[in-house]
Amino acid sequence: MARKILVSLLLILFGVLLAFGVLEVFVRISGKTPPSGEPAFFWQDDKRFGWFHAPGAAGDYFNWVRPFSVEAFATSARR
Repeated sequence: MARKILVSLLLILFGVLLAFGVLEVFVRISGKTPPSGEPAFFWQDDKRFGWFHAPGAAGDYFNWVRPFSVEAFATSARR
C-alpha cells in the first residue's frame, strides 16, 4: 500500500517536472523572455536574477510580437 502511494507520488512529481520542462522550452523558443538588446538601456545584467531594470532608464518601449508602444521609466534600483 505504501509502495503504491510512493510510486503514485513519484509519477505525479515526474509529470509536473516534465510539464515545467516543456513550458521552459516553449518560452525560450517563442521569445517570450525579456529582450536581450531591444532596447538595451532598459535592462542590465544581474548575477542573482539574470536581468534587472536599469535605474533611471526612460524611453519608448515597444514590442514587435504584439505591436504596441508605451513610454516607460524605471525609478530606482530596489533589490
